[in-house]
Amino acid sequence: MAHRIVVCLLSAIAVPAVSHAQESQFETTRIGDGVYQYRYQSHNGFFVVTPAGIVAVDPISSAAAAHYAAEMKRIAPGSPLRAIVYSHDHQDHASGATVLRAAYGDAVPIIAHQNAAPKIAQAGSPDLPPPDVTFSDRLTLRFGGRAIELLYLGRSHSDNMVVTYVPDARIAFAVDFVANDRVGYRDLPDYHFADFYGALERLQQIDFETMVFGHGPPGDQASV
Repeated sequence: MAHRIVVCLLSAIAVPAVSHAQESQFETTRIGDGVYQYRYQSHNGFFVVTPAGIVAVDPISSAAAAHYAAEMKRIAPGSPLRAIVYSHDHQDHASGATVLRAAYGDAVPIIAHQNAAPKIAQAGSPDLPPPDVTFSDRLTLRFGGRAIELLYLGRSHSDNMVVTYVPDARIAFAVDFVANDRVGYRDLPDYHFADFYGALERLQQIDFETMVFGHGPPGDQASV
C-alpha cells in the first residue's frame, strides 16, 4: 500500500479551560469534529464524542482524570462515557480510570490489548483497574453510527500498544513509540527495539491526516 504523505494545516482549536490559573496544567484542544486532545502537564489523553456517548483514551493519572472528567462533561454535557481505553499498560498513561468511573459510573467498561491484562493484574494498583474487554489485533467500537478503531501494530514501546483511529475524521492517536518530529528515549524499559520499525511502518499505512501523540503537539504523516 502506497504511503500517503499529507501536508496539512491543523485546525486545532484550544477550548478554554476552567480558569487561567490552571491553563498551564491542563488544556483541551479540538482536533476535529468531536475529536479532542486532553493535555495534563506533559501527557496527552484523547477522547471522541459520538451521538451515543464518549470514548476516552488514557486517563493518565488520578489527578489528571479529575480534570479530564470535568472537561468531557463541559464539552459534551449529559453525554455518557461509553468506554475507557488504555493505549498500553504503563501507569503514567493508563492510571486514573477509577476517577473517570466515579464521575460517570462504575459500569463504564475498560478496554485494552490482551497482553496488557496480566501486567495490570500483577501491578495490583487501585488506580489502574484491569480491563473488562481485551482484543488481539483489531477492535471496532460503534456508537451512534460513529466507528472508532483500536489497532495493535505489533511490539514497540511495549508489547500491548494500541493505536486509536477515527476513520470519519482521519485522526489517529499513538502513544510513546512515536512523537512529532522527535524520537523516543533509547533506554526506556519494556522497549522492543527490534520490532519498532515494523510498528512505525504499519502506522503509516493507516489513512490518517492528523496524528495526536501521547506527548507534544499533533502532527501529520510527514511528522511521523
